[in-house]
Parts: sequence; C-alpha cells; structure tokens
Amino acid sequence: MAGGFAGQRCGEATKLRPRSWAQKLASSVVSADEQSGCPATPHQDSCLKTPESLFVILKLMKILIIEGIPTSGKSSVIREISKLLGESKVRVYGEPKTHEPIMDQPEQLHIHFFKSLLQDALETNAELVIFDRFHFTQASRAKAGIGAYSEIEDLLAKQETLVVYLQVDESAIADRIKLTAERRDGEDSEDFKWGEYFSTKGDTFAEIAEHYATQQRSNKELLNQSKLKSQTFDTTNHNYRDIANQIINGWFVKDY
Repeated sequence: MAGGFAGQRCGEATKLRPRSWAQKLASSVVSADEQSGCPATPHQDSCLKTPESLFVILKLMKILIIEGIPTSGKSSVIREISKLLGESKVRVYGEPKTHEPIMDQPEQLHIHFFKSLLQDALETNAELVIFDRFHFTQASRAKAGIGAYSEIEDLLAKQETLVVYLQVDESAIADRIKLTAERRDGEDSEDFKWGEYFSTKGDTFAEIAEHYATQQRSNKELLNQSKLKSQTFDTTNHNYRDIANQIINGWFVKDY
C-alpha cells in the first residue's frame, strides 16, 4: 500500500471521506481545511497549498490519461479498452467531468478542480481509472508550462499513471474536422453542435486545422516536460482497437 505524502508518517493523518467532486469545490476545501486545522477560507494559500489538507492517498491505482486534439479518437480508444477489459473493471471520467466544467475559464489553472477529480478517483474500486483529458489540456489552454501543475504531477506520480497522447497527421486534420462536424451534427441525439464549435477556431477548415495542429504541437511539448510515463500513438488510420490492445498488453497487464 502506498504511503502518505512527503514528510507525513504513517497513521498521522485522518482518512478523509470528502464529498464527491461534482459538488461545490469550495465546500470540499472547507471540509478538508476544518479537519486539518486550517481556517475555513478557500482563498487562503497557506492552507490550500498543503496536499495533506485535501486528501490522503490510501492505495496504488492504475490511472490512464488520454489526451489529444478533437477528432483524435480519445472516446473511441476508451470504448475499445472498456470492451477488452470489461466495463465493470474500468471507471471512465469523460469530458463532461474533466473538461466541460472549466471550458468557460480557459485562462485559469484549476489546480483544485483536478485535485478533487483525482481524490474522487482514488475512492473507486475499479481496476483502472481513465481520464478523457486532464491537466495537459488545461495547461495548453492557459498557456502555462507543466511546472505550474507540479502538485498534480506529484500526486499522479504516486500512482501507476500512464499518459497516452493520440496524434493525428497534420495533413489529415482538416478532413477529420469536416467529417466529424457533418456526421455528429446530423445525429438527433447530439445536442452539442460541432460545426458551430469548430467555427470559433477559424473561418475555414484550413484555418481550423492549423489551430489544432498548433495545439497538438503545444500538447506534445507539455508532454515532454512532464515527469509522468507517457506514450504517443498515431490515430490517422483510425486503428483504435490495435492501440487499445497495445495499451492493455504493454502497460496494464505487463505492470499489473
């Protein structure tokens, strides 16, 4: 079983059972601060910078972070992994939990948002936790170096974490964006309009593609800065099942 954070003796900290991440983050911070003896002031840095005041790592867990630009196949790879392992063994945190709640605040780091997500994940009984996007996406949006997320990286490094980046050949990005907008906007069940969203990134498919090509280069640079174990797969040919098999056999089973 993994120990606590640096400088903490085994048994010193009280095991916290905080609220779900989906509840107001301020409430969970106040709850944790009250147990740690910190003043109940969410904006007081001296308390919020102390990892012990938020949660205690109780066990090692397999954590898979899937990153990539839109249309790179993140959801498809996650579906294939879930099918191969069995959905009962996998806990998936999709974009409605990892990305959409902070989409309207691109300039902020959201450190405590990611801590709360990770805290929630550590309490699951699943054999594998998958995050569809995590702090890499937000670091790119906030134009911040990965060093700004050192607390998050330290917490993830205490677990069996793998970051998988799904890369698309830049020459194929425009076509994939166009096909995604046409296909998904034609689905009655799709409330989110991809065409409208993509149009905020440029006036033409070529401009939109360049926006995401630039984002992909930025994301890969952040990945190079990270201390976490990572692997890059090319999804230009839509080989999602093969990629899922490689992740499972090369990491999940091998290191299990």
